[in-house]
Amino acid sequence: MSGSLVVFLVALTLSSLVMVPAMVGFSGALVAVQPSRTARWSWWWLYSASWTAIVSVMAFLPLDPGEAVVPRGVLVMAPAGWGTFNAFWLRAWVAIGRATESGHRNLPPDADLLARRAAAVFQGGLAILLLALWDLGAPQRLVATMLQPNHRGPAIAIAVGVVGFALFMTGAVRLALGVGRPTKRQDTTPFHRATGVGILPWAGPALYRTSKSKLFGSARIAGGQMEFTVDEMRDAWRTGRWRRDPEFLTAFMMLFGVAGAVGGGLASGLILGSTSTRVVLGGMIAYAVVMAGLGRRRGKKAQRRDA
Repeated sequence: MSGSLVVFLVALTLSSLVMVPAMVGFSGALVAVQPSRTARWSWWWLYSASWTAIVSVMAFLPLDPGEAVVPRGVLVMAPAGWGTFNAFWLRAWVAIGRATESGHRNLPPDADLLARRAAAVFQGGLAILLLALWDLGAPQRLVATMLQPNHRGPAIAIAVGVVGFALFMTGAVRLALGVGRPTKRQDTTPFHRATGVGILPWAGPALYRTSKSKLFGSARIAGGQMEFTVDEMRDAWRTGRWRRDPEFLTAFMMLFGVAGAVGGGLASGLILGSTSTRVVLGGMIAYAVVMAGLGRRRGKKAQRRDA
């Protein structure tokens, strides 16, 4: 390894080590209940400078003779992808806070403005990512591969899996933002205590008194659960109630999403996998079918016994 390459790798490591706390500080300054303009801009400049250093090091990284330099699309995708994720996180944070009964007390005064700007950054970041992928030729190669006669089966299976996963995640977000459950301060979950309240789950009264964002009394945590029997789901499907009832719509989105993701994944494994992989997947499918049938049978017996 040449000396110049070692210098570049050290610079890349140091820039990355600066970027992580800068990202955390910038995110914390954005969602602070009592925001500071100075803190926001200071962390933003440090965050931007760290990413500028990372991209610059990657752009001038000395590779061995004959090797290609880092593609332009990769240089663009790194900061664009990270920024898009941060914007999505900020938009989701505000949405979850608005969905709770007392969440507005844990949001900054300009939360709506932050949400609009985060949505704009998210959309712009997605566009930049798509352009970077196009510059790398990834979509073109993927389409060309999928259109080949011997690759159409795997392509369809993978597409079904991806669409199913997206559908399931959409339903999960709808469930999290649309349903809340009453709670009290001492009953808040570790995640909420670490993020919404600002202290760790093991923190005592002293740390709670010094936390920046406190939660007193009752509230509603953004999250939820739904319980439907198979008969209720079947009746909702037959009567079309799932199209009118938001809860049933969410339930069917998650149901079809799981079915598509699991089905697409299993089909991809059966098509592309080796013989041993196919045997294992076939056994898993058979086991799942048998257990589902036994569970359905036990459920009917329990219903007749209760009747």
